[in-house]
Amino acid sequence: MLRGSDISRNVWSSLTFRVLGLMTLAMAPIGGMSIYQTSELTARTEERAAASLLSATVDAVTPEIAALERVIGAATAMSLLTVDIWNRHEACVLAFSRVSNAEASFHFAGVLTRDGALCVPDEISLSHSEMVTAAMTFENDAPFEYSQAVNETGDVETVIAQPVAGPDGVTHYVLIGARQNRFLETAARSDAARAEALITFSQSGAILNANAPAELAAAELPAGRDISELTSPRGYTLQGETQAGKARIYSVVPIHGDLIFALGSWTPENTAIPGAGTRMPPWFFPILTWLATLAILYIAVSRFVVRHVELLGQRMRRFARNRTMPLAETDPLTPSEFTEMNRNFLAMAEAILKDEAELEQVIHDKTLLVREVHHRVKNNLQLIASIMNMQIRKNRDSETGEVVKRLQDRVLGLAAIHRQMYQSQSLDRVPADALVEAVLDQTLRLDPGVEVHLERDLMPLNLVLDQAIPLALLSAEAAANALHHLGATDGGRPKLAVKLEPAGEEEARLRVSNTVAAEDASEEGLIEFPGQGLGAQLINAFARQLGAEAITRREDGLHHLEVTFRPNGLDHADVAGPGARDLAKGGGSGVVSAGA
Repeated sequence: MLRGSDISRNVWSSLTFRVLGLMTLAMAPIGGMSIYQTSELTARTEERAAASLLSATVDAVTPEIAALERVIGAATAMSLLTVDIWNRHEACVLAFSRVSNAEASFHFAGVLTRDGALCVPDEISLSHSEMVTAAMTFENDAPFEYSQAVNETGDVETVIAQPVAGPDGVTHYVLIGARQNRFLETAARSDAARAEALITFSQSGAILNANAPAELAAAELPAGRDISELTSPRGYTLQGETQAGKARIYSVVPIHGDLIFALGSWTPENTAIPGAGTRMPPWFFPILTWLATLAILYIAVSRFVVRHVELLGQRMRRFARNRTMPLAETDPLTPSEFTEMNRNFLAMAEAILKDEAELEQVIHDKTLLVREVHHRVKNNLQLIASIMNMQIRKNRDSETGEVVKRLQDRVLGLAAIHRQMYQSQSLDRVPADALVEAVLDQTLRLDPGVEVHLERDLMPLNLVLDQAIPLALLSAEAAANALHHLGATDGGRPKLAVKLEPAGEEEARLRVSNTVAAEDASEEGLIEFPGQGLGAQLINAFARQLGAEAITRREDGLHHLEVTFRPNGLDHADVAGPGARDLAKGGGSGVVSAGA
């Protein structure tokens, strides 16, 4: 099972992630440039849209500007005329009567002195008190002052007061009142029709005119801000909300210096400003494009690359595990490169199977040949043993017959080894315990009438041939030597024990034990191993082949011969422990008598 760190490592090192990462790096400059260009384009578009709104606002109030300019021009001209006649009532009335008659839009025209005296034509119906109230609100040194007054019909009038100064300061005011009906007519114009409200106001925040009733016009002003805060020497636009919480785009332009301003209130839908009301960030579409590109690339890589690589990997693992031939690629959407890779893999798999079949046949033939060799060697050795047996029967010398009989036993022991090798399933590593058991069966043949208590305990042990054969021959010579010196200390039945057991984690021990005669039982401990006889020399030679040394000792009336060795290339599966094999196959303990 994969751990979290392994899964994370696999994800970061996967082909899909690396391709997406490289694509992200490749798209980063393009994305940055796109964001920059989008920002610049949005800014330029907003500037053009703002300029368009400002231009539309100026166009909408152009009649109002013209009317105000006429009023202002008339007030300026009359201020020069009244320098000499402002305190002469008849001359003043005559002059302003001409002005009122000359311009129908002027509701009244006259002079208001600092002490409250009024000089207006007789046809002017505006009351004296209303005129004084309208005029006295402009007592300062500004060149022009603007206010509103309501005439007797209830119409709103824009009142312009032009202060006229003398040697001792302002001596009087020239007053001109103009009707607003010209500005109201602009609401029908196409540009003005798109605006929710068009309002002109003074620097002090007084609303001079509007294209809607006063209540509706006031409701369109920005919420939370005084109208006097909107004045600016340059035109601009801003986004805000009305008193009712409706989104608006406001345009503010000066129409007469820094004294009179026009304000247009527009809905976001009626403006050309991109994202008005929503303000879509400039990085939104580049990021959306990047995500869409990565999604398409991920699908393409997964569908046309990763999927086919994983399928090919699965086929390779299945073939490596159980030699199952993969199916040919049949998907018509498979890229030609992967089709060619799959075709090459099929060819390689077929070649491997063919080579393996040939190798298996060669190994099988070789195994049969080696087994046949072991079989023929076994037959030849048995033939030699039979010839030696015939020679023993014809020989009259008992000593010579004993020597030949011992040689015959050794030859038969070799024949038993070759028979076991012929029957073995594998020639690489053979069961050493079976070989030892086979040669012991051949060696442990006693004289008639002699009974021996025999014990065998052979652990299963697989060895290479270079160790298995010397171990089997050593055990045969050791058993034969033990039988030669066999005795009983208490007059009972002699005892012989052969054990093959583990000696530590990586070593094994062969132990051959036998009882000794009473006269030899008194000697205890380690004793020198005799090396003059042929059997002793063979035991030492076989022990050296195992890389070990034969050690003998006596204790409790038993003579022990031990050889401890280290198996070559020992695997834990090669040793199952003592007693793991079914000892009914010649193992365990019992009584062996003549002919056993």
